Amino acid sequence: MMVVMMKQEEQKWTKFFAKAFKEVMLPALDDLKEEMDKRLLKIEENMATKADIDRLERKFNAGQDRLDMHDKRITKLEGRVFKN
Repeated sequence: MMVVMMKQEEQKWTKFFAKAFKEVMLPALDDLKEEMDKRLLKIEENMATKADIDRLERKFNAGQDRLDMHDKRITKLEGRVFKN
């Protein structure tokens, strides 16, 4: 008799916690999933594509080439000016 009452009490608590989980945790998890989906979409929208990166690398390399060329010219001019 005591075992039956304990099992009934255990079932009662199991149902209580299952209902609470269903009413509280599942909606909270759904909200969290929606928020994460929004953030992932925002990240994907802001990510640079391979073409963007390649274009920026070309611009950077062209700028570096110009700086190197100017540096060589300055060195050449300094050599001519400060020859003595």
